[in-house]
This record gives sequence, C-alpha cells and structure tokens, in this order.
Amino acid sequence: MPTIDPRTSRRLFLQFLAASPLYASSTLAAYAAETPSRLPDPMIWAPRDLDHLIATPKEAINVFDFEPVMHKNVPPGHFGYMASGIDDEVTLRANREGFQKFQLRPRRLVDVSKVDMSTEILGVKYDTPIFLSPSGGHKGYHPDGEPAVVGAPHIGIVTAYNDMLSAHQPYEGYPEQIRRDAAALGATVQVAGGVPAMCDGVTQGAPGMELSLFSRDVIALSTAVALSHQMFDAAVYLGVCDKIVPGLLIGALSFGHLPAVFLPAGPMTSGLSNDEKSKTRSWRSCNRNIRRAAWRRAWPRRVAPWNWCCCNTREA
Repeated sequence: MPTIDPRTSRRLFLQFLAASPLYASSTLAAYAAETPSRLPDPMIWAPRDLDHLIATPKEAINVFDFEPVMHKNVPPGHFGYMASGIDDEVTLRANREGFQKFQLRPRRLVDVSKVDMSTEILGVKYDTPIFLSPSGGHKGYHPDGEPAVVGAPHIGIVTAYNDMLSAHQPYEGYPEQIRRDAAALGATVQVAGGVPAMCDGVTQGAPGMELSLFSRDVIALSTAVALSHQMFDAAVYLGVCDKIVPGLLIGALSFGHLPAVFLPAGPMTSGLSNDEKSKTRSWRSCNRNIRRAAWRRAWPRRVAPWNWCCCNTREA
C-alpha cells in the first residue's frame, strides 16, 4: 500500500472541511474561534520541519506555510530581516494576535457569478483589499527586486527643483502630478534623487562663477547616484538650462537601458513683453556706444563729453 504523508492528509482534510457545510455550523465555528491553531509567540507559529515543505502555493493552508520555504531558500540574514520584528517582537506579536480576532464566515447558496472585491482606500479605488505595503530590499528575495513584486513598472524621478531659480521652481509640484497620472496607469513612482542647479546669468562676475561649468559633472554624478539603487524600469528627468540638462543626459547615459523622458518646466515669464525688452536692449546698447565715441573725441581736448542717446538728442 502506498504511504500517505500525514501532513498531506491534514491539508486535504482541511480543504474538504473548509468547503463543507459542516464548518458553517455555529457549534464548530465557535469551537474553532475559541481554540487558536498557533501558539502566541510569532517566532514559532510557522512549522519548522524543513523536510516537508509545500511545493506550490496551492498546497498552503495559511501564509505561515510559506515561511519555512523562505527559511530554506534565502540567506539567514535576509530571512531574519523578513520574519522577525524590532527588538523583543512585541509589535509583531501584537499584530499576529490581533488577526486571530478575525474569522471567515462561510456563506452558502450565494450568487458568486459576479464577485466585486474592490475597495476604496484614501480616495483611491483598488481591485482587492489585499495589497503589499511599500518596503525595500526586495532583491534579497527576488532577482528582479521591487518590479517583480508589484508586477507594474516602477519609475524614478531625478529632479533639479529648487526655489532659487525661476526656471526650476515650477518643478515643485511635478512629482505629485506624475505619481497621480502613473497610478492611473498601474505604475508606481519615486523621487530617486535631486541634483544641484545654478544659473549662469546670476553667477557671472560673482565669486564662484568658475563652478558653473564644473557643476555639469556634479549633476551627472548626482544623477548616476540617484539611479544606482537598481530598482527602476524607467526614469523621468526634470531640469532646464544649458548645464543641468547636459548633466542629466550624461548621468542618464550611464543607465542607458532605462527608458528616459526629459520634461521641461515651460516658458519663464519676466513681466516684460518681448517688444519692451527689445527696446530696452537696443537703447542700452546704442547709448553705450555713443558714450564711448563721444569720450574718445573729447579726450584729446580734455573736455567733458556730451552724452548722446540712441535718438540723437544731446543732453547736457
């Protein structure tokens, strides 16, 4: 006769029992509620017999059947990080004991042809109330890391936002808008890092202006550092100006396998129309040239020069 594994028999019996109307009886349900199936210490809830592990998720009776499989397949440090809690396990134990207060109530003769498990959390509608909370370090458990866990693209943002430069200040609200639009398409977004940004027009003639060109290399390095976590499927770069964008591009080329999108911040308004700015520049340029010519003519005679404006009218 073939040998029947007691653990296999137990799983098959519990699966049969869960589908049986017998379990719906109040007496048995009350007995199950009063008799916890696990000890309160979370470190010994899961079975520790590594010789009899589930081979597929279908064989699992509860989530704790996955823990010994993880214990066998991942390094000890990674297992401890995932299975244990902080300090003396007080919070972890309280969480697991709290879940013992919830019971599943079987319902019979209910139409299940159209099952809607959607729920709304903080104004966002989800297809199911079961989801994974955000966490890091997933590459310790899967070679593809976070994208393999969430099953959706994960986008990183590298931003040159700061309040000092008017061209970059609009980037303040970009990450939140990108997150909102990406979530509607099933993607997730994180700000991977920020890069410095300085304006040539402000730094010209000021101490430190020689850092302007060098800042491009700093921006490239900062971009590469932001993307070095190896957890993104694509990247969005927020920056404008002739040092910031080349620096972002150099850094992006270090991660050329990632699709890249560069988003400008739009035109910068100065408060003056183009016609007014053109007249002002013309007047200043013309007036400066006339002053220089008049000074050269007057200098040999040591006479104070006449000041001329661009409309050829003489001023005393």
